[in-house]
Amino acid sequence: MSLLTERQQQREIEERNRLRKLLEDADFKAVIETHAGRRFVRRLLGECGTHRGTFAESDRLSAFLEGKRAVGLWLQSLFAEYPGFYILLLQEGVSDDAD
Repeated sequence: MSLLTERQQQREIEERNRLRKLLEDADFKAVIETHAGRRFVRRLLGECGTHRGTFAESDRLSAFLEGKRAVGLWLQSLFAEYPGFYILLLQEGVSDDAD
């Protein structure tokens, strides 16, 4: 395979990755732009135990809880590009809990 072909393939891979990232970002934004989407994400973050410890008496249970927490941390990291929506999610959580 020639160097030119390898570079072209690398550019195509990078372009596909860039487009996939744009689509994933658009999907996430479409969810968090709605009250129902933010409510679902808030429940999901709560279920993941992002802000709870993962220590348990069983190593297996600790590993399971740490896996859930890792998913929650990943989900929470998606808000880095949309901090205003994360603040809104938290504010709505407080007001929903008060109702």
